[in-house]
Amino acid sequence: MLKAGAARAVINPPLTMAQGGWGAQTHITPTHIESDFWCTALVLGDGQTAAVVLDLDLCLLSNLQADQIRTAIAAALRIDKLQVRVSTTHTHAGPVVGDASHAPNRDLVELYVRYLIEQSVSAAVEAANRQVTVSVHAEYGACSIGKNRRQTLDSGRIITGFNESGETDPTVSIVRFDDEEGKLVASIVHYAAHPTTLGYTNQAASPDYPGVTKRFVEQTVGGICLFLQGATGDIGPGPGGFLDRMDVVQDMGTMLGCAASQALLEARNKQFRYSFSEVVESGASLGIWSRTRKPQDPVAFQVLSHKLSLPVGDLKPTNELEKINTELVDKLTALRDGNAPAEQISEANFQLKRNNMALRYSRNFYGKPFAEIEAHFIRVGDTVLIGVPLEPFTATGKRIRAHSPFPYTLFSGYSNGANGYLATAEAFAEGGYEVLQTAFAPEAADLLADQILQVLDSL
Repeated sequence: MLKAGAARAVINPPLTMAQGGWGAQTHITPTHIESDFWCTALVLGDGQTAAVVLDLDLCLLSNLQADQIRTAIAAALRIDKLQVRVSTTHTHAGPVVGDASHAPNRDLVELYVRYLIEQSVSAAVEAANRQVTVSVHAEYGACSIGKNRRQTLDSGRIITGFNESGETDPTVSIVRFDDEEGKLVASIVHYAAHPTTLGYTNQAASPDYPGVTKRFVEQTVGGICLFLQGATGDIGPGPGGFLDRMDVVQDMGTMLGCAASQALLEARNKQFRYSFSEVVESGASLGIWSRTRKPQDPVAFQVLSHKLSLPVGDLKPTNELEKINTELVDKLTALRDGNAPAEQISEANFQLKRNNMALRYSRNFYGKPFAEIEAHFIRVGDTVLIGVPLEPFTATGKRIRAHSPFPYTLFSGYSNGANGYLATAEAFAEGGYEVLQTAFAPEAADLLADQILQVLDSL
């Protein structure tokens, strides 16, 4: 029988730590924390194998940082680190953690990562100790907060904005874990939309809309809620995003929370069996049905880590980008120290941000024809959770779900590290930010989907 337990720890960043990492921002640190940042752990096991799913209210973790957290949790629970999945919600209003080589106050990152490791292990151990026998039910809902962000200007230029006619994925996926009395132990909410509602002018540290959604679901339905980000490389918050409107954050998170709560309540009915019982004469002849809880049957449970081989695109030499990075850091530091105009600081910060992303990909993949990327799979009954350390486009996520042999397929990016955008071949033909900031060749997205579907067929 499957067992599940969930627990949570707070991972608030210090206000002295660099925030956001937007290229256009001129501030360095946040002024306050809007609401707590959470590390939420779900531990699953059937007596033979186990899995840990970690949901962190952060933008990105580097491959090394994710590996450090996985290793520490695995050691504490005496399992293999490949049984641990570490995912981030991708909020852009949190601390700069991942590759922070371009960020001020970089000395704080190592200290904060140690804190993350401690809190993550604490949440995972507590969740493991709380495990109870559960039944598992999944459902799909719908929500329209995610908008295509690849906007085409009259000049033909592709910008990151709001494309009213662009492809989106309104699917809300939920999974609920109920104990033997029918009480909700934990839930998973899965959706695809960049948490970039709070943009470059925002100075509040915030989990963005995923934080609102989790709180709404827990207040409405109960249990402990995890949020797993979907294939959101080309999906954003629409015209309300990229600024500092907290009301938009609340609206988006609440709308998604409503859709997720409805789906969770609909899935709850799958626990029960209804049978006609009797007729009661009460003016009208009332048909009375009895409700009994279905027995908790054994649940198929598998955990798998699989290496995918993806073709690498054209990358600049690492030493060239490192030289540029050093020059831009010095330039930006001088501008800030000299109280230069905000426009000059913003322009230098933008250049540094772009170069730093290219440098990260070059360090990982320059000179290699193919990159090995981990895909992480957790099969729970008729549901499968898939995580990759990429930012895939929505078309890739929809294709995997449409062709999956499982009734419920939750495909996510931002899991077990960060290796950047995985744009579709169609996007390469159009151009734009995600195409310029990728380490991969145009055919890589289709190859990733092909390989993942092969693994799903084998499960």
